[in-house]
Amino acid sequence: MRQRELVLIGIIILLVGVIAGLGFGALSGDDETTGAGSDVATSADTNPSEQEAESEDAAVTPASATPTTTSTAPTTTTTTTMPPPLVQEVANVPEQTVLGLPLDSLLDEVEYAMFEVFSAPDSDTGWIEGCPFDGPGELNERTMRWGGLLLNFRSQDGVETLVNWSWRPGSAIPTGSLPVDPQPDEWVITLHDGVDVGMSLAQIGAEVGIPAVMNDFGYPAVQQRGGWTYLALESVDEPPFEIMARFLICD
Repeated sequence: MRQRELVLIGIIILLVGVIAGLGFGALSGDDETTGAGSDVATSADTNPSEQEAESEDAAVTPASATPTTTSTAPTTTTTTTMPPPLVQEVANVPEQTVLGLPLDSLLDEVEYAMFEVFSAPDSDTGWIEGCPFDGPGELNERTMRWGGLLLNFRSQDGVETLVNWSWRPGSAIPTGSLPVDPQPDEWVITLHDGVDVGMSLAQIGAEVGIPAVMNDFGYPAVQQRGGWTYLALESVDEPPFEIMARFLICD
């Protein structure tokens, strides 16, 4: 009997040991599983953030590492300046010249210059009897006309010279061609500074500093004695009817 009790007690102890061993193994497995799960959870919690940070770094780094440079080509502006028109002076009132030649120049010189630029005159009186105011009647005067410009010549003791030229505002200023280029864009008769043919004699007189008066022949005029003249017909309030280099008159 006692022997059987000892066997039963041994079996019970053995079963208890087995059961205890099984329980401890189960507990150890749970700890390992929990630890593995924590590692997985930690890895799962950590990786998206790290990946997001890495993605942000990847997105930011190229822009900061390689700055964008905008290059603008310089703009060149070309300004075209047109040259002023070329003006040719036909005659000059203050200087009393025609094509640069003064009064009392020889007819041959004046005629040559005028023919060279304007060709033959529109009219030529040839040598005719002069004005009675000029002395005894003889064939001593000649007038040539180019457009509205009249050139008066006189022969005295066989010497033929230019004694006067005149132009009436509104009549044509002669145009021609120069012997060499460039050719003029405009042909002009030069008046005094500040004077225009539309001004009255009174205004012209105030501009040039010589009052407009009735001259010795009863004509309103702004006149440099023995020289140029702005001449009207009736009143100093009229614009000039004729402009002369050296005053000449014959009734």
